[in-house]
Amino acid sequence: MDNIKDNGLDTPRENVRKAAAKGERAAEQISDEARRAAESLKDKAGSAAADIWASGEEAARSAEEAATEGWEDLSEAARSKWKAASGNVRDGWDVVRDHVETHPIRSAVIALAVGYVLGRTLTSRD
Repeated sequence: MDNIKDNGLDTPRENVRKAAAKGERAAEQISDEARRAAESLKDKAGSAAADIWASGEEAARSAEEAATEGWEDLSEAARSKWKAASGNVRDGWDVVRDHVETHPIRSAVIALAVGYVLGRTLTSRD
């Protein structure tokens, strides 16, 4: 064995050690690459999750704005319908009052007839 070392050749044991050292370096390189890939994947997943979260928040804001606008439109429409209806009721009462003032006897007969019909309709028949 000393002849092998003297000739510049490695012993089998040294060859195994060198191969093991190369294997360890290769394993470290693979481990480092895997770590970098995992960190990159983690960063990308975090970025994607943040994008999805931001999109969800934006959609929620848009829905809230649409609901608010819809509510405002609905309340404005209800307000205008209420004004129109109350104006129609006032106009109707004015017509009734004018009719009663100009035709009091006819109005009294109509009121009695309506009262009789309602009374007969609403009373229970045993």
